[in-house]
Amino acid sequence: MHEALFTPATAQLCHQTSAFRLNELHFQRSIVMESLEVGMANSKDFDGFYAIYYHGAAGPGLAQIQLNEGSIMGADVTGGKWDGKFAIDPVARLIRCAISIHLPAGVSLATTGSPPTGNEATDMHLELPFDFAEREFLPLELPIGKINVRFAKLR
Repeated sequence: MHEALFTPATAQLCHQTSAFRLNELHFQRSIVMESLEVGMANSKDFDGFYAIYYHGAAGPGLAQIQLNEGSIMGADVTGGKWDGKFAIDPVARLIRCAISIHLPAGVSLATTGSPPTGNEATDMHLELPFDFAEREFLPLELPIGKINVRFAKLR
């Protein structure tokens, strides 16, 4: 009676099911290995002080920021004040930032050469790669225009 259950068709079905299960396990293993390779980064991995060198169509600029446990704070040479938050996306290997820059009236922007209107905040959402501080420059498209930036970790 047991011999009747194990036919060539049953053997083929078992083989296909096993192959499917092995592919599924391989896929799950690759996700786990990718997570381990990423190191399951958290915000503390990027905490520190950074110099930001930037250049837009109207000229260069310089800012300094601190990343600290998901918070962003800093200032630039024009007197602009930078505040915001960041979160880590370990799967996409991105740092997702929401930054508000308060610029004083009369300051010319590096992107346009024109001053912002009043003492308004410029809100930006950025996605930076994990290796942002190791890259020579990053081209960014901001609400205030295109700009190239270079980050240097100071400490």
